Amino acid sequence: SKLKTQKAMEAAPTELLTVAPTELAFDVNQNKPAVTHLSLRNRHDTKPIAYKIKTTNPARYLVRPNVGVVWAQGASTISVSIPTMKSMPTDTTKCKDKFQVLTLAADDRQTRLLLDASAIGSDALRAKLNELWASETAQHAWVNKIPSVLRVARTSIRGVSIPEERPFSPGSAPTPVHHSHSAAEPATPAQAAPPTLAASEPAAI
Repeated sequence: SKLKTQKAMEAAPTELLTVAPTELAFDVNQNKPAVTHLSLRNRHDTKPIAYKIKTTNPARYLVRPNVGVVWAQGASTISVSIPTMKSMPTDTTKCKDKFQVLTLAADDRQTRLLLDASAIGSDALRAKLNELWASETAQHAWVNKIPSVLRVARTSIRGVSIPEERPFSPGSAPTPVHHSHSAAEPATPAQAAPPTLAASEPAAI
């Protein structure tokens, strides 16, 4: 389902939370996943900040973890990837995908609950975070909007003959040079074979 922007949402104050980068760029390649990272840094001295990552195109992206907590004066790195594709996306030049980074500064009660859950384990912490994001408190979250940028990886471009070139077949090999010292039979200059890029090999970078 499409991501819905909640009302009255503002970006997190930069003096409390740093979200970087301002856009997520992916070097897409048909043969392997495209991976990038999102960094969150909590500048608050005492309050942890809970986060949740949403996207307008959940069928395309894999976010790990999509919910979490950044402890006071701490940082978290989120991996965002596009799994291996069967074909190249058609929207590389006009991608409209976006991410929302929802964040909440925990109050004293929520901080205690998150610390207790963290002491139990990652599953308990995740359950507590999901509970927090399902509550009315989530309506007061900050939101940072991050656009997605798709770039065609250069290694995904297959070799194609340059316009000035023509394909070179085994039957069209140049005639070897036969050197002769006879004045009646001057040596024939060799015809240089036009360089080609094999279709099965990547173009040189």
